[in-house]
Amino acid sequence: MNKFTEEQQAAIDAPGKTIVSASAGSGKTTVMIEKIVRLIISGTDVKEILAVTFTKKAAAQMKEKLRRELVRAINDPSATAERRAALRKQLSEVPGADISTIHSFCSRLIRAHFFAAGVDGGFSVIAGDDAEGTELKSKALDEVFENAYEEGEERFTRLLSVYWRKKSDNRLRGVLSDLYEELRQRADYREFLKNSVPFTEEKFDRIAGELFALLKEKCAWYAALAESELKYFSSVGREKSERNAKEILSALAEMGASADYFSACALPCPAFGQKERKKKGDGEEMVSHIERLAAIRDKVRDIFSENAGVRTREEELAAYLSSGEIAECLAEYLLRFDDRFGELKRERALLDYNDLEHVALSLLTMPAVAEEVRKRYKYVFVDEYQDVNPVQEKILSAVGGENVFLVGDIKQSIYGFRGSKSVFFARKQQEYERAPNASSLYLTRNFRSSDAVLEAVNAQFVLAMKKDSAGIDYSSGSVMERGGRYAVNSGRVQIHFPEKEKSEKGGPRGVYSVEKNWLKQRNAASSYAACIRRIIERERNARYFDPDSGEFRRVEYSDIAVLSRKKGGRITEVISALTEEGIPVTAAAAVNICDYPEVKTLIDILDLIDNAQQDIPLCSALMSAMGGLTAEDLARIRIAYPEKRFFRDCCRAYSEEVQDGLAEKLRRFYEYLDNLRSLSAVEDAGELLVGILSETQMEARLLSRDNGEECLRRIHRFIAETVEPEPLSVHAFLDRLRALDNRIEYSENGGENSVRVLTMHASKGLEYPVVILDDLSAPFHGADRDEVLLDEEFGPAPKCYRPESMTVSSTLLRRLCEKRGQADEIRDELNLFYVALTRAKYGLHLIFTSRPPMSDVKYAKSFSEFVDFSVWEKYIAEEENDELPYQERQALVLSPDEKLSEEIVRAFTWKYAWPQTINLTVKSSATEMMEREDKRADECAPREYSREYYSVPVLFDEPEEDAEEAELPETPETPDADEKEKT
Repeated sequence: MNKFTEEQQAAIDAPGKTIVSASAGSGKTTVMIEKIVRLIISGTDVKEILAVTFTKKAAAQMKEKLRRELVRAINDPSATAERRAALRKQLSEVPGADISTIHSFCSRLIRAHFFAAGVDGGFSVIAGDDAEGTELKSKALDEVFENAYEEGEERFTRLLSVYWRKKSDNRLRGVLSDLYEELRQRADYREFLKNSVPFTEEKFDRIAGELFALLKEKCAWYAALAESELKYFSSVGREKSERNAKEILSALAEMGASADYFSACALPCPAFGQKERKKKGDGEEMVSHIERLAAIRDKVRDIFSENAGVRTREEELAAYLSSGEIAECLAEYLLRFDDRFGELKRERALLDYNDLEHVALSLLTMPAVAEEVRKRYKYVFVDEYQDVNPVQEKILSAVGGENVFLVGDIKQSIYGFRGSKSVFFARKQQEYERAPNASSLYLTRNFRSSDAVLEAVNAQFVLAMKKDSAGIDYSSGSVMERGGRYAVNSGRVQIHFPEKEKSEKGGPRGVYSVEKNWLKQRNAASSYAACIRRIIERERNARYFDPDSGEFRRVEYSDIAVLSRKKGGRITEVISALTEEGIPVTAAAAVNICDYPEVKTLIDILDLIDNAQQDIPLCSALMSAMGGLTAEDLARIRIAYPEKRFFRDCCRAYSEEVQDGLAEKLRRFYEYLDNLRSLSAVEDAGELLVGILSETQMEARLLSRDNGEECLRRIHRFIAETVEPEPLSVHAFLDRLRALDNRIEYSENGGENSVRVLTMHASKGLEYPVVILDDLSAPFHGADRDEVLLDEEFGPAPKCYRPESMTVSSTLLRRLCEKRGQADEIRDELNLFYVALTRAKYGLHLIFTSRPPMSDVKYAKSFSEFVDFSVWEKYIAEEENDELPYQERQALVLSPDEKLSEEIVRAFTWKYAWPQTINLTVKSSATEMMEREDKRADECAPREYSREYYSVPVLFDEPEEDAEEAELPETPETPDADEKEKT
């Protein structure tokens, strides 16, 4: 029985030039290895094969798979002795086979032809961002700048007048460095830079024409959406919405029919009609269409507003030509820097990764070298071809002969920010479809994911990936088919919306309160983390089918992955929340260990050692293992000395004047604290902390927790910070910690059986039984705000600076760069969404914090706008907090409990025995506990708010005007009003 599908077999057997578009989980690496093995078995030498991958790990895995397949072929009973001997010889050559990254191939090529390349044959390879590379780059810039300063060059002075910031030229250095790195992704970067200047009126008109074409394309996109809504409202007879849709279409038509870009931008935004109100009897469909039309109206308003800033043609031309002067100056100093940087690297026999590509390409332009390489490699294999950059594409095209096997997936092109261009894959597909002795094939059978996951992914991208919006038609050759490894209808997919906290009422309108804003953010993060925790807990109680073992398995923590768009932000709060709940986590994203309770306690102890006259660190230390007190103990101490202002004075007095168990604990605490303060004069902070952990048994107590090992790892990381780069005293370490804004980053490592938290980019090539996708409503990166943008056609795009008027403005070239950049970003994000969804093997969970009224793939600002929720409706989780199945919930509703009913009635009809006390405040601040102000003055004090940025903390609720001072019943069990208020 053939273990390969028809698609795979066709790819294996395909002769000559072949490009394979392989969907996620389709076994492309297996196909490539099988093709190489068959070539070797048929007599091809391993040395005649070049296989290029894009990571060292992938290259090592490919070699290992090739070794295993050759061993299997050698052990085949039907193999002859002669064949086995030949295969053993090939097996011995696998470790040295040319299966490597493209940079390793370039390095070998240069070493083999170093004389022709003009480099030292013993060169070393450096990364541009490592210590040596950064040092050389800085030295080259220093020398270029020093020479310019000494010569007093006019162009350099012009640049300084623009980029001089905070009495430093660092901004100019950064601009040149960033531009240089981006330029080097082009094969002809020096010629491109020279040709990009000067700026001319002819170029300006081309730029304006490109912008007008993009504007008309955007108008046509939203006109099509509005036309669809118009048809719907016309069919149901809703005249107001029908009229609104016609107004939108009229405005878009007028803009699209304008004479040129400037006249289109000069049009005023029409006064569109208000959204039609929902009528009684309107169903979900009608409401959905009304909301969608309102969203289209808002998008059209955005079109008018974002183009309202475009000036007249004469003004924009003047700004463009003025910015061209800056571009010419930048080009000159970029070329000078490139020359000097190259000289410094040659002097030290160094090449960076960009050099490897450029030098190798220059070698391959030499006919003799190119011919030699083609003769050596009869077969060329390239994996992940969609990720090549322009230089790499030229190298691979120069190396490839008549037997080239390219594998990739344009839907998984996610490295545009590194210069990768998926357009090369599309062009090669078109070329091979037309060329003789060439073929363009597809692998669509997915062996990774369950039916539920495949169904959801296909439904999503059939709608989202279309030629007009994404440059690819998913329904044509990309729809994934089930691989048959799972049972029919297996797997699970769910969409989750974390519950939103209800906003608190009260307080003056329009007033910003720091406290309320902080609480709002904290509650949102808490709700979000709780949602992920519930998903993990439910999955841990579930099972999934493992196709490798052929049986169902219980979901372990290590089977779950949480994928995030970014490393920072909300995901770090999720990591902290999960670890605090005892869920083991391994994360690439760094979290701040100073936010964890165990580390906060150690910081408070160090604070107390450094300065004992502090109440908050004292309370923290007393309630730690060092003091052993409880919150009730602290309350007893405070109540015992109501006349004292500071809590520390209460503690001292209690320890000296009272004779009970609590006082004894305080005396031992102060004795130990005094000893620590003495030791701090001779021991560093790290030594003190190690002693405290051991002597107070804090370490043992932490280990007794479910997540004790994770807590201890964070503490060890914290202690390590006290001795790096040198041991620091308590005071010096606290100063350093304050300078770091109380932030020490740490990557969680919960061991083998832990939930993986990683970025979507890092997840490429991986797979997990259960995948949870992080906040898919978060906005993308957005507009690029770099000082100088780089357009692939027109070159550098600086801002327009006018020193005489001290003004800065954008230009049409920058606007074009931004528009093109946004389009590229949206395509990459859509591909990233596909990559993230297809990591799931059995369970898939998507988390959204909001639900956009419409899908807007072409101009999306978040993953949620890629989604048509009408397609995903069946996947939306019903009740986030409801653990009971539907039948059990129905049973509870239909079977009343009479005893429980009586208790509920009794509870809701209960009356408080002392109604006169209900106006007393429930709690007060720590400061108020310390300051014994007159009670009546406090009750009469109004609530204070700031109408600037901050809100003064509210200490007491405002009493009713006619409220009288309440008195408690005189009973032995009830404290007086003052004491109750303090407790």
